[in-house]
Amino acid sequence: MAGESSRNDDLAGMSKLHEYLVNQGKDVVYYGDNIDPEHSFGILMQWKIADDTYNIILVNFGALSLKTVNTDQLIELQRIMLQNRTK
Repeated sequence: MAGESSRNDDLAGMSKLHEYLVNQGKDVVYYGDNIDPEHSFGILMQWKIADDTYNIILVNFGALSLKTVNTDQLIELQRIMLQNRTK
């Protein structure tokens, strides 16, 4: 039960980060409403930081991580995420 509470706190924090980035005028996409906590991998949020460069927050086996990727990497991660949803 404690893990579920912590996960809910993490998602609430990400929602606040999303709101902050939007207010800063960032081009941000938040997938938190569509992330199934039971899935082992997914992009929680992405935002463009420069031409062909994005920051992403990944959920990987319940852990959150921040990564910087290019457009091709982002598309590949999105493909994997969508593919995992259909399983």
